Amino acid sequence: MVGAKPRFSDFIAVTDHLPFRLDQSTAASALRLHAAAIGARTLREAFEHDADRFARFSCASDGLLLDYSKQQINSAVMADLLALADEASLRAGIDAMLSGELVNFTERRAVLHCAARLFERTPVAARDEISATRKRLKEFVHRVHQGDAVSATGRRIRHVVHIGIGGSDLGPRLLAEAFAPSIPQRLELSFAANIDPSEIQAILQRANPEETLFIVASKSFSTAETLFNARTALAWLTGALGEGADISRHFVAISNNVAAARDFGIMADVIFPMPEWVGGRFSVWSAIGLPLMLAFGTDAFDEFLAGGRSMDAHFASAPFATNLPVLAALLGIWNATFLGIDSHAMLPYSHRLRSLPAYLQQLEMESNGKSVDRSGKPVSWQTAPIIFGGPGTVGQHAYHQLFYQEKGGGRNRTG
Repeated sequence: MVGAKPRFSDFIAVTDHLPFRLDQSTAASALRLHAAAIGARTLREAFEHDADRFARFSCASDGLLLDYSKQQINSAVMADLLALADEASLRAGIDAMLSGELVNFTERRAVLHCAARLFERTPVAARDEISATRKRLKEFVHRVHQGDAVSATGRRIRHVVHIGIGGSDLGPRLLAEAFAPSIPQRLELSFAANIDPSEIQAILQRANPEETLFIVASKSFSTAETLFNARTALAWLTGALGEGADISRHFVAISNNVAAARDFGIMADVIFPMPEWVGGRFSVWSAIGLPLMLAFGTDAFDEFLAGGRSMDAHFASAPFATNLPVLAALLGIWNATFLGIDSHAMLPYSHRLRSLPAYLQQLEMESNGKSVDRSGKPVSWQTAPIIFGGPGTVGQHAYHQLFYQEKGGGRNRTG
């Protein structure tokens, strides 16, 4: 159509065949010069020469503070990082993702995990799909809590075992630890991810087969580790309850492959879909949150979604200079690509967030661990650091010592 606004996918199709490369852009060249000039300066010196450094290099949104004043940056670096975002057409990319364009160009898929949070700028059809699934989930959770969905022997469900791996495990496991103990727990909740049978066997040893419900979470319903643990659970139930028991009462599934889930023996009315446009590492916002709804209630999960939706609104509309997710991403690029800092320590000081580093390992390294660009050519940049870490108070008596070793002629560096 004449005068129609070009789509971001059209932009990608065109620019993939142009000589322009982001690593050869004006902003990238300037950033390389900044990195060479800033390398010898310590943070102590930076603060001594700039009394307003914290005010200049921090921002907040909805109760969250991003303090990046202790990064190896100055105003010129930040200006060129923001210029790099503009040269990469980041705003157009954000708009394309939210509108449902096929920004996952290798698999020709939309990336709409924001729709799982019912963010209003995502396509109505996607939000309607999520709403329909959420209604089914809430009805099922209500039946379990009311004692209407019972086991093969008529007993109430009191223990939920979530079987998944990767994104189907890390997100709900993290949140289960974060929610407790401030949110009353309705049901006992356990997680099994490892194909090493010792993990699920430890759970089964303390579980009552007459009161246990298993959630099998696999988008494809073909994940080897998940199916191994699911079959282990099936054999355990059959051995305890007998061949004639209605074992299907003890299983629900979260999957796109309804046929495979039904072949396993799971009833269609308790197979909850995870849309194709929700990647596994972002899936905790989708039906993968079912174990959290069962353990802590649907209201608690709704509050969690509302928090994510609030950040969606900030991310979609805030100027990049005060946009928390964008600034965090640009600082990651600065550190890994230009300063050559190839590791990133995540150190939560709350015990309830002890699994956050493991969750972020997948979220960032699987997302950004790429070896080629959009046109299939090898990338010349470090695309992401190695994420590691653990509870900060514990690490202080372990690997933190390496952080504090003097380098560079006796001058401490912090990355």
